[in-house]
Parts: sequence; structure tokens; C-alpha cells
Amino acid sequence: SYKSRVVRNSLDPHFKQTFRVQVPNDMPETKLLVQVWDWDRFDDDDHMGDAEVHVTIDSIQNGTLNGGYGVKKADEGGNVAANDYLKNAKGEKSIIHLSFSYHPAKVTPKAPLEI
Repeated sequence: SYKSRVVRNSLDPHFKQTFRVQVPNDMPETKLLVQVWDWDRFDDDDHMGDAEVHVTIDSIQNGTLNGGYGVKKADEGGNVAANDYLKNAKGEKSIIHLSFSYHPAKVTPKAPLEI
């Protein structure tokens, strides 16, 4: 689990952060869940919603994952609705923009066996 920094006093925050995640080359399709929370100084933080990204090695390598993902709205209990999207201050569907890059792990060759 990763956590971004808090952007205060903004209805349109820009994080510009990088997170590195090591995945095996033979990874099957997996779901990346991005949760959006509203930080509160004196109260509990509010779960605003989630965006889901279906990830494969091929989709990372060919750049098809880069782009905007709609944030599905969470209710008071934290449950996310199937097609009810969070709205921004202008009444538009809230979008989180993500960019992915693939960096293959450097493989150290094994030393030859000497007999």
C-alpha cells in the first residue's frame, strides 16, 4: 500500500509523485485500486471514492494504461457504487490521471559452476 502526500486547500490537487512497484515478468492481469480520501485536520478522513486499473505487463509496456480514470463515489459506509462517479466542483466526473512506465529488473548472471 502506498500513500501520497496531502495537498491542502485544493479542489484540483496535483500530486506529481512516483511510486515504484516490483512485479514479476509473468504477472497475470491484476487490479490496481486507487483510493481517494479527503484529509481532515480535526475529524476522520473521508473516503471519497475509488478508481480501478486493470494491469498487465503488456499494457504497461505499450502505454495503454496512461490516462484518466473515473473515480467511483463511495457512500458514507465506504462502499463504492458501480456506476456512480464522484463529481468535482464544476459538477463534472472526477478523474484521476495516471502514468505508468515499465523498468525491467536487472538480472545478475549466475557465476558458472566450477567442478
